[in-house]
Amino acid sequence: MKLSELVFKLRVVLIALLIAVSFIAPWSRAFGWDNHDSALVWLAVRLAHGAGIEFQTATMILIALTILSAFKGMVWRVWGTSYLGASTVYNLKMQGAQLQADGPYRFVRNPLYLGDMAYISAVATLMPPSGAVFAIVMVGLLYLVLIDGEERFLSASQGQRYREYCRAVPRLVPRFWRGLPAGGAKPNWMRGALNEVNPIGVFLTFAILSWRYDRMLMIKAVIVSFGLSLVVRAMLPKDRDE
Repeated sequence: MKLSELVFKLRVVLIALLIAVSFIAPWSRAFGWDNHDSALVWLAVRLAHGAGIEFQTATMILIALTILSAFKGMVWRVWGTSYLGASTVYNLKMQGAQLQADGPYRFVRNPLYLGDMAYISAVATLMPPSGAVFAIVMVGLLYLVLIDGEERFLSASQGQRYREYCRAVPRLVPRFWRGLPAGGAKPNWMRGALNEVNPIGVFLTFAILSWRYDRMLMIKAVIVSFGLSLVVRAMLPKDRDE
């Protein structure tokens, strides 16, 4: 099995492990790092000092930005899964039978990974500062490996059609003003939302709980969201095209 195929098959497990390690940040004690309990507090201190504003104001600004990031992650994930279908999104093997160029795929080739990075960046604010940096860098590198492997696979399986699609649509920076014409594909919003309970739960966690800022409560809510997403996906009937 090729490395890219193995990484693709184990992607959920690898990402979960990276995030778990980032929350623990075992290196922080060994090197005496991370004097602040979370990346959010660390950033708020530096924003307050750098901008000459009160710590509370800096914290509120960062919380608002974090909620926005979680919201973006939820939107990209639900939007992308509603069009691509859960049978493709969560398959353990790369799928290349058809090219999806509708919905968010008109504007960016990898909306799901874009959504992941947005809501993982929000979750990273609950980690120790060095853990947050580790999570964002390592998960970002993992996604670059996944994207490279998937695009090689799709280029080989779909040929010129996919290569033309790549020339027309950017990889990771959405281009809304020059998107492809709508192809008429119909999204399944209900199935998309049910299969994306985790990013929805992360957004709700930050939108509802971050204003009182109980870090441990928020971490527990994020864990519950992830666990609930696994249960819901396991209980859902298979897509018709499976």
